[in-house]
Amino acid sequence: MKKITLILISCIAMISCSSSDNNENSIPQELIGSWKLVGYYDDMDNDPITGTNYHLIENGDVFQFNSDGTFDNVGDEINPDGNYSVSSDSVLTRNFNTNSLNPDMTFYDKIYILTDDVLQFSCNQTDAMCDTYRYEKVN
Repeated sequence: MKKITLILISCIAMISCSSSDNNENSIPQELIGSWKLVGYYDDMDNDPITGTNYHLIENGDVFQFNSDGTFDNVGDEINPDGNYSVSSDSVLTRNFNTNSLNPDMTFYDKIYILTDDVLQFSCNQTDAMCDTYRYEKVN
């Protein structure tokens, strides 16, 4: 009887846990879609969210983030596509595919703002000075 009770409790516990509970990397729904680079902050002495030295960008890169964990850097022939993930501490990891012009590259970026309309991040390295990039959703 103890074995049956233990098996039932184990089965119930396994059923009640979803795969997302155990998944450290999940894709935020707000990230899915096309994002256009519209500007960047380069004032390293200020907060990466509200930096004071903002530069507008015309015709910035467009990233398409897909729900299957792949992305396309639209219009970029050197680094056109790859896969991505977002960790529980909001680090966006982009793995660019190898092509004839460029070897494999991986970028780790800390997301500071992610809403339905705005994506803002900078590199996730404590020993590097990084610009903070601002993207706006285009669809």
